[in-house]
Amino acid sequence: MRAMNKRIVVLTIVAVILGGTALWATSAPSARPTYVFITIDTEPDFPPYMDSYRGIEEGIPVLLDLFEAYDVKATFLVTGNVAKHYPDMVRLMAEEHEIGCHAFSHRPLTSLSYEVKLQEIEVTTSMLESIVGRDVTSFRAPYHKCDEDVVSILEELGYLVESSAATGIEVPYHPSQEDWLSVGEMNILRIPVTRDPVLMYPYDLEGRSWPDVAKQILSREHAPGVIVIGMHPWEFVDLDLDPRYGAYSRLCGEETYNDLRDLLHYLSSQDITYLSLSEGYDVFA
Repeated sequence: MRAMNKRIVVLTIVAVILGGTALWATSAPSARPTYVFITIDTEPDFPPYMDSYRGIEEGIPVLLDLFEAYDVKATFLVTGNVAKHYPDMVRLMAEEHEIGCHAFSHRPLTSLSYEVKLQEIEVTTSMLESIVGRDVTSFRAPYHKCDEDVVSILEELGYLVESSAATGIEVPYHPSQEDWLSVGEMNILRIPVTRDPVLMYPYDLEGRSWPDVAKQILSREHAPGVIVIGMHPWEFVDLDLDPRYGAYSRLCGEETYNDLRDLLHYLSSQDITYLSLSEGYDVFA
């Protein structure tokens, strides 16, 4: 009888322990997800030094194939001059990816009057929407040169996301109308390009392993949960640039392709989710 009682007590204790462990497992907070935004500034080749479109003709198909292979959802931020010359390519990109606006002529918007800024953005928005048949709600300024006028214009036109900033706060936030780089109460959402440990564009990653950079970000104790990567279609074409252009002349073509392929291969083994910029608004706004 004593042996039987002891057995009952032991089984009861085990049941309590297992039940408590199960309860803890179901109630414990899950790890914060990591979202990856792949953004492509879709413009003529190497502005302002060239005005050809090999990146659109040759680089875009390469990127689309790579994204399909790794099940990537990307955002192509397209200039108006690209949309004007290659509407069919824009439609092709829009089949699986988001189309955003990159102004019209790839001029620094900060050097223009308010009226010309408005025209650059308004004309391109209308052109892109007529091509893809849906609203265009994500924006990046050429050369990342943005200001208070630009974010105000974007908000007035119904844009949801602005992704020009590459310094300061590293998580999505709503900017201030008085200071476009500060946190404020505008409706539009800022999704800044990742700059820790480096700005995540090919030219700033030269000499580094792209997977290692991503691993550094993902393994940080206070990782932001967001990685925003930027690139250009012309970086995947051998433009045979003059050596005076430094990293650009060394990286365009096969090397950048291999780097991106290796990064996507690494990310495919991680617990991440690809989002378009507009999908980021639904998650973070």
